[in-house]
Amino acid sequence: MRCLNSPAGALYSKISPHFLAISARMQIPPDQLNLIQSNIARALTSVGLNEWERKFLGDMHAKFRRHGTRTRISDKQFSHLTRVLTKCSIDHRTRTPVKKSRARRRKSRRWPTRKNRSSLLVVTILLVVLAVMRFPEFVGAFSEYLAGRNLEGLVTHVRDADTIEVDGTPVRLQGVDAPELDTQAGQSGKRWMGNHLRGKAVSCDLTGEKTYDRYVGVCYADGQDIGAAVIAAGYALDCRRYSGGRYARFETSAAKSRVKRAPYC
Repeated sequence: MRCLNSPAGALYSKISPHFLAISARMQIPPDQLNLIQSNIARALTSVGLNEWERKFLGDMHAKFRRHGTRTRISDKQFSHLTRVLTKCSIDHRTRTPVKKSRARRRKSRRWPTRKNRSSLLVVTILLVVLAVMRFPEFVGAFSEYLAGRNLEGLVTHVRDADTIEVDGTPVRLQGVDAPELDTQAGQSGKRWMGNHLRGKAVSCDLTGEKTYDRYVGVCYADGQDIGAAVIAAGYALDCRRYSGGRYARFETSAAKSRVKRAPYC
């Protein structure tokens, strides 16, 4: 490791041997503190420092300036500081190149390498997947995004005239106002929807919104809007607040007299 290209590098050899015995619990003598700060400052002007060494010395220099003789450092920090300054001194005096084996070991400690970055990416993806599976309540917004903007599959269950399940995923038909199941009209609408979608594959464009456990979207069967179909059949009404009025023209007179419009529409 080449540290300094000027004679000032020889100052490293003037650090008192007692410096090597200073522990994290002892105060640093003022003269030793000045010498340490001086050598760290000179080392920071070197072009031979790697990125980690430059950052470490910069942090230590700021710490010594801030706390002075009351500076307390950990054993690990003390060890790194001693090693870097000692190597600088030895390298300046001998001018001998670093052994290749040591250089290779030092390079192998640099992180992240290309191989480490690939491993880190795989681990990160795995952790995200596990988090979504184990704690969906904390990643609700993210899991909704992962659900996608489009859902395709078979209708596995019909809850009522405005809610179906596509491959087990509940979808609330956007802009459709269907009667509740505790009414005769609600039961009729559910039966019609079941007969209409039995054995069919559907495609739903999800909005990204969610109501209770249901994703909100517009679904199609055989290229036809299912919401428009159930309203045109007289089993539901247009919910203008959420549809923007796109289903109003499909409403029937019979449905208007039989189905009570929901107050939120």
